[in-house]
Amino acid sequence: YRKTRQSILYQDNVYLCDEIDTPFVLGVFQPKIYIPSGLNEAYYEHIIDHEKTHIQHKDYLWKFISYIILTIHWYNIFVWEAYFLFQKDIECFCDEKVVQNYQNDQKKSYLDTLLACSIHQKTFMHFTCGFSQSDVKKRVENIIHHRKPTVFILVLSVLLCVVVACL
Repeated sequence: YRKTRQSILYQDNVYLCDEIDTPFVLGVFQPKIYIPSGLNEAYYEHIIDHEKTHIQHKDYLWKFISYIILTIHWYNIFVWEAYFLFQKDIECFCDEKVVQNYQNDQKKSYLDTLLACSIHQKTFMHFTCGFSQSDVKKRVENIIHHRKPTVFILVLSVLLCVVVACL
């Protein structure tokens, strides 16, 4: 919070801040998007799309709840592992959601943004939803190899879920 006090409004609920290294969403009741002011403005569109996806899916609330669970079960190594896997999953989900309708040149631009944000990152904030807070290599691979699921895969997945639920 101390680092974001001196932020400048960029648009809507998006703020530019000199004191941060990576973009993120902060807040539980009124989440705000914070972007480092030193980044190239060409990256802003992708960052804002990614962070708005976090806000749409209420990832900031889920992350808050998971952090509380982690605090209560701090001694359980499986909860720690689940917490870190959860963080990676929400970041990969947001990446996939943002790039699902992108053409190849737009995906390349998104990857450039992701890499640029991860290079500047010095700290890791467990409580925020951030653009570059997870395994960058895996995220890049997911974006490059992203394909829309076929109808066959979707039907097979639903059938598998039904069979498992009936057992």
